[in-house]
Amino acid sequence: MPRISFISAIRKSSSLVKAPFLIHLSTSLINPSLNSSPHQYTPGSENVVFPIPVSNLCVLHFPSSTRYCSTCPSSTGTQELTQNVDSEQIYNVIVENCNADKSMESALEVLDVRLTAELVGDILSKLWYEEKIAFRFFTWAGKQEGYMHESKTYDEMIDILSSTKYKVKQFRIVCDLLEYMKRKGRNSVPVEILIDILRKYTEKYLSRVQKCRKKKKVRVRTQPEINAFNLLLDSLCKCCLVEEAETLFTRLKKKVTPDATTYNILFFGWCRVRNPSRGMKVLEEMIGMGHKPENFTYTTAIDAYCRAGLLSEAAALFDFMRTKGSTMSSPTAKTYAIMIVAFANYDRMDECFKLIMDMIACGCLPDVSTYKEVIEGLCLAGKFEEAYKFLEEMGNKGYPADIVTYNCFLKVLCDLKNAEETLKLYGRMTEVGCIPSVHTFNMMIAMFFEMGQPDGAFEAWDEMEKRGCKPDIDTYCVMIEGLFGCGKTEDACFLLGNVVNKGMQLPYRKFDSLLMKLSETGDLQGIHRLSEYMRGFYNPSMARRFAASQKLFCENFVGFAKIGKNSFTRDKHADLSMKIEQGFGPNGLGILSISNVPELPSLRQNLLRLAPRLASLPEEVKKELEDPHSRYNFGWSHGKEKLESGKPDMMKGSYYANPVLDRPTEDDSLIQRYPSYCQANIWPGDALPEVEPAFKALGKLMVDVGLILAYHCDRYVSRCMTVKDDEGLEQILLRSRCHKGRLLYYFPEQKSESLQEADNISSWCGWHTDHGSLTGLTCGMFTRNAVEIPCPDKTAGLYIKTRAGQIVKVVFGEDEIAYQIGETTEILSRGSLCATPHCVRVSDLTMYQVMDIGFVAPKGDNTLGVDRSTFAMFMQPDWDENLKFPEEVHLHKELIPPDGTLTFGEYSEKLLDKYYHQKS
Repeated sequence: MPRISFISAIRKSSSLVKAPFLIHLSTSLINPSLNSSPHQYTPGSENVVFPIPVSNLCVLHFPSSTRYCSTCPSSTGTQELTQNVDSEQIYNVIVENCNADKSMESALEVLDVRLTAELVGDILSKLWYEEKIAFRFFTWAGKQEGYMHESKTYDEMIDILSSTKYKVKQFRIVCDLLEYMKRKGRNSVPVEILIDILRKYTEKYLSRVQKCRKKKKVRVRTQPEINAFNLLLDSLCKCCLVEEAETLFTRLKKKVTPDATTYNILFFGWCRVRNPSRGMKVLEEMIGMGHKPENFTYTTAIDAYCRAGLLSEAAALFDFMRTKGSTMSSPTAKTYAIMIVAFANYDRMDECFKLIMDMIACGCLPDVSTYKEVIEGLCLAGKFEEAYKFLEEMGNKGYPADIVTYNCFLKVLCDLKNAEETLKLYGRMTEVGCIPSVHTFNMMIAMFFEMGQPDGAFEAWDEMEKRGCKPDIDTYCVMIEGLFGCGKTEDACFLLGNVVNKGMQLPYRKFDSLLMKLSETGDLQGIHRLSEYMRGFYNPSMARRFAASQKLFCENFVGFAKIGKNSFTRDKHADLSMKIEQGFGPNGLGILSISNVPELPSLRQNLLRLAPRLASLPEEVKKELEDPHSRYNFGWSHGKEKLESGKPDMMKGSYYANPVLDRPTEDDSLIQRYPSYCQANIWPGDALPEVEPAFKALGKLMVDVGLILAYHCDRYVSRCMTVKDDEGLEQILLRSRCHKGRLLYYFPEQKSESLQEADNISSWCGWHTDHGSLTGLTCGMFTRNAVEIPCPDKTAGLYIKTRAGQIVKVVFGEDEIAYQIGETTEILSRGSLCATPHCVRVSDLTMYQVMDIGFVAPKGDNTLGVDRSTFAMFMQPDWDENLKFPEEVHLHKELIPPDGTLTFGEYSEKLLDKYYHQKS
């Protein structure tokens, strides 16, 4: 795969270009005179999350490459990576200072760290999925005195910038420049060579543009290279290297004549890094060169300024549009809407109404989108009265709101689950004679069900009938799903029967969810009837799908779903939503298994074989490994946890450590506040030195695989809710310092200090959900007299409870990692991904309670002297990550404060108080 590098600076001489975006291996990558003052940059990367729906145990295959690192660069593979303080420190600084209001480069300068090729490569590996931030760091590193990029560093940067088809397309020219610098051993690119690269790129990839112009006999006045040059500048600006992009533009504009697109790219670049004054200078130069900016350019910039809180700059640009702009660049209704919302958010209502009058006076008449933009913006800011005043003012000006406008308003209120304001708006619209539509009632019914208020939904249905508004199929679907959701099964089945009797066509996307509901109620007749009914509406292929779904639900079958080997790791943009939904979604099984993980069997064996030796250490040695201050959440723990009966759990011993960070923080106040996560690791050292490298190697591998899975979970969740760049599961876990590994050892029966009495099958205990985000599990290792043996009792092991309430035993192999969703992921995804209840069954249909991970050694005549070892990796948010508990997720309501917000550290401490140890 090609690799990419970026020039780190542009020399003052016009014959030589040192592109800041192409940082070479050499130490003197940039002219010191160009590096005297740090630039303000803004992160340009956008993250996605992909979830995998699975109603069964899912098996996701890794590529069968021999080195895991080649597939997932952040992985450690089988090699133990020693803790590099500089690497971790630099990475943390990058993550903490890549926002728009901070300078990552300035913060890195303060560190005064001596860079090496190994150190830079390690940091680039950590930033593998943040290609734009990685390139910013790569550019900065190339400018540092005493450091020079090596070929392998160029290769890694090229890999990062070209790991997907999208990146290849965006950064292809950058890759070509970096490849040239690597081959020639240069830290700069001559202008003539750069122009030649641009020309070749145009001929190879942009030839269709020239062919189209020739075919249509369009006279072209610009050089062909300008198109490639614009792509290069655009790549730099998207990486927030706008200063470097403008410097490159200044050096080359005499060689390649810029067009309007060139100036637009630079203008948007300065908007991205929140530098309005530089952006306005670009606009003025653009106009001076005879180019006319379009209103889209201005409107986008104004929106960016308003979102950044730069209202005065936005107002100045708006005035610039009105006074100096041409007909093509005059403000549109959308531009006015953005400014109206911005003024309203700052309680400047007089200026809002002045803008409304000005908008109408200049002939820019409002439409539905105008109303929607303004109302949505005001409501999201909590300015409900201002929204009503806006509607009233527009009505006074002769532009009254219609049902479409009111429905836009109503949708915002329903999405906010503000029942009081929703009913208030409904009353207003009926008072002014606006007749509600079926869509009006559908939104209200859905809102009441989502709020857990079925009575309100029934009242909306009755109001609908009183007004003579005939329900459509969407109304029935909302009612049926809502009734199933609140436990009114009979009413839901009755309405579903009405749909069938009336011959109404159900959307095929609703078919599977309704079959699942009928399956949960055991209504086999209803499943057959609905399937036969749906076959009559769709083509033969869809009918076969309905038949297959019917068979699946009738047999109540639980099987295995597999993902192709390459789809999980090599193509990050592969759509695995179906797998995520089947595994983690509301109707899924609750667990996902990823198979063929390279090096996993050996890493697993290296660590698990040490568990019996660790548990057999002298008691005085194990005492030194205990940490009471962390509530025994670091180091050795035995008999410190409580079972459901209140007795101490003596059947197993646990060893806890953070495989990623030996010391998560140096802040004493944080260590005192969150001892369960902020304490330093306690390794056996001389007593058992093999534990530390084996623990870290396996733990880091499971974290890396989990991050890939988290990315796909984000993509799945983004289908049903808006996920901001830094709020996805992948990013939350990537910046977390709280990951915790747990090595478990279950004592053989004769060595157990006090075997708990097991309940019978009618009173199973131990069902619980993990409170973290993602739990990775290895399969257990059974030994007798230090010899590994197969599991002596096939009924023993991990059991999960599916979303349908079925009890399913989980079986997976030595080369597989099973993942479960924890409570914080359910909270963050607002229930799109569901936490997995699980427990342990012992032979003779008995079960013990295990609070964090459900595994226990088997019990019976054939199991005497058999012990079991296993490993769990708990991937969790950072201790200061805010958790906003949505109303639709009912988890530990007694622990949640009135405002519904806790940090993960606070949430964890409350749960530890509830489940584990008494505070000492």
